[in-house]
Amino acid sequence: MPLSLGKQLHKTHRPRTDWGLLSVIAALIGIVFGTVLMKGVR
Repeated sequence: MPLSLGKQLHKTHRPRTDWGLLSVIAALIGIVFGTVLMKGVR
């Protein structure tokens, strides 16, 4: 019984990946990286 309860709790409280936030961070990193590369070319 305690094992199945633990598995159930783990299933409901598992941290979910916030893809929206992750994509915003990735976009910002891309913009910064792009501007650094462009300034380096000149």
